[in-house]
Amino acid sequence: MTETANPYSAPQSEVNAPSAGKLSAIFPRCTAWAVFGIGVITLGIYSFYWLFSRTRQINPVIENPISPLFMGATLGLNFIGFASTFRSAIQPSLWCSAS
Repeated sequence: MTETANPYSAPQSEVNAPSAGKLSAIFPRCTAWAVFGIGVITLGIYSFYWLFSRTRQINPVIENPISPLFMGATLGLNFIGFASTFRSAIQPSLWCSAS
């Protein structure tokens, strides 16, 4: 029997230092788990900061910058979603009556 690679093993990769002129050179390295964890601890506020700061860093470099309107719409829609979740969480207690 010949040895073959395990098809269920994780792929191997090497992370190289970012080279000049690439987008990876603009952003400081940060793990996805760190962004997720800080986002959970700050109840999602860090996620918005991360989005806005990354947009500010990348806009001067790319050909078609990301519109501030898009960023405002993202923030507004997330706020509406949070408000509707909060409202539906408290609404049943407003309609319950003690009989």
